[in-house]
Amino acid sequence: MAALKEGDLATAQDLLTKALRLGPNLPDLHSNLGIVFWRQGDIDSALATFRRGLELDPHRTALLHNLAALDLQLGREAEARAALEAASVDQGSPHFLVVRGDLEYAAGDLKSALRSYKKAHSRDGSLVSPLVGIARVERSLGRTDAARKTLEKARRLNPDDEQVRELLRSF
Repeated sequence: MAALKEGDLATAQDLLTKALRLGPNLPDLHSNLGIVFWRQGDIDSALATFRRGLELDPHRTALLHNLAALDLQLGREAEARAALEAASVDQGSPHFLVVRGDLEYAAGDLKSALRSYKKAHSRDGSLVSPLVGIARVERSLGRTDAARKTLEKARRLNPDDEQVRELLRSF
C-alpha cells in the first residue's frame, strides 16, 4: 500500500502479485492490484482484476467503487450505475460517494448529486473532489456565489489543483 500511495507502481504491482499468491481469496488485494493496473494504463487488466475480486465477494464496496469509477471514466454509465447499486452506501468511502454524485450529475439529477457530494465532504473534509462536485452543481443551479465560495475552500485545501484553478477562471 505504501508503494501504491507513493506512486511506485512497479513495486506495488510486484508486492501485490506476491501477496495474491499467498492470499488469492482476499478481495482487497484484487482491488489494490486493479488500481495499479488502472494507473499504469492497463485498463483490460484492471477490469479483469476487479472482476476476479468481485467473484470472491460480489458486494465488496471498494471493488464496486473502483469498478464504477473506471466504468465512468470509460463512458460506460450504465455499468457504473449497476456497480454502485450493488454496493452499500453506508459502507461507501467518500470517493464512492463522489462517483455516485458524478453519475447523478451526468443524469441531470442535481439535487441527488449535491447530496452525494455533501455527504462525501462530511466524511472527509480534506478531499477536494467533493467540493469540486458541489461547486459544479451550485453553478448549474445558477448559484454562482455559492459555487465560487466552495471553489475557494477547495483552493485552500489544495492550491495546486488544476481543476479548481480552471473552474475559478471560468467565472
